[in-house]
Amino acid sequence: LVYSFGGDVFASGLLKETVKLVTLFIHFILLLILFSNAEFRSPPRRTISIILIVSIPIILLISHFEPIAVTRTVYAVSLSGLVCLIALDGRWRSSRTWKFGLVLACAAVITVAIMLHNKGAAGVMLAIMVWIIIERWLSVQSTLRILLVGTIIAGVTIAGIVLSAYAGANIEFLQNMDSIDRSVNIRLLLWSVAADRFWETFPAGIGLGQFSLAAKTVPLLALEGHKFVHNSLLGLMVELGILGVFFGLGILFVVLNAARGWPPFAAPIFLLLVFPPLLIHDGHSIRILLLVTALGFAMNLDARRDTKSVVCG
Repeated sequence: LVYSFGGDVFASGLLKETVKLVTLFIHFILLLILFSNAEFRSPPRRTISIILIVSIPIILLISHFEPIAVTRTVYAVSLSGLVCLIALDGRWRSSRTWKFGLVLACAAVITVAIMLHNKGAAGVMLAIMVWIIIERWLSVQSTLRILLVGTIIAGVTIAGIVLSAYAGANIEFLQNMDSIDRSVNIRLLLWSVAADRFWETFPAGIGLGQFSLAAKTVPLLALEGHKFVHNSLLGLMVELGILGVFFGLGILFVVLNAARGWPPFAAPIFLLLVFPPLLIHDGHSIRILLLVTALGFAMNLDARRDTKSVVCG
């Protein structure tokens, strides 16, 4: 479809994004097949904990030698995903030792996220840590409690982002961290360009991997070399038009149904992990999010099959 409008075509971007989307789809299907076996749905918490402990220094070392703007989101979200997998084992709800260990893991990932200059991941992990601490006293049983929990979580996330930005402004080795104003303004500019191009090229879209050409029309975005929208749903919409709208709705459907597959105490952690990267980054391409979503979706499908067999029986 990208060729239907003529003009410049970013061929390498078209090829890369096409291959990436196809690979992600195949990867998701393979994960669903794997998790259809109940034995693979409960990753050993000790093993995941060891992977987390080993990954932290490795990621800090790698990020020191790589362009941090490229790697910071993927690395920080990957560590957050490991914490999410550990939380899937509900033993922390009845064991003070495991709860303390999980809170400590959250604190470690928050610290790493700040060192990676990622305010969003730090804010989200702070909210997850608070949920782990207060979950026993705020179990969601009514609309009022849902609103209360939502307000607390949103407030804590914002507070975490603000505190991370404050650290970036006042700690010398963190002073390359973008300010909140700059992060917000850049995203608003990216989203504005994407929205304009979406309506201009609807229903076909501008083509996979072509957003960088649109971004180059804005001097500030061209100077910084932005290639992505920093919003998975809007990115798919502007590049694939009406097809991207359906893909975006499909992602929301999968994520919400995956949340239903997670235990009630872990579902808020899953949603906190997945939704922010989808809304303020290009989170659909981060593999750890694909894994936890496929895990929850497979558990939901299994629960539905069990319910159906009980009803039929």
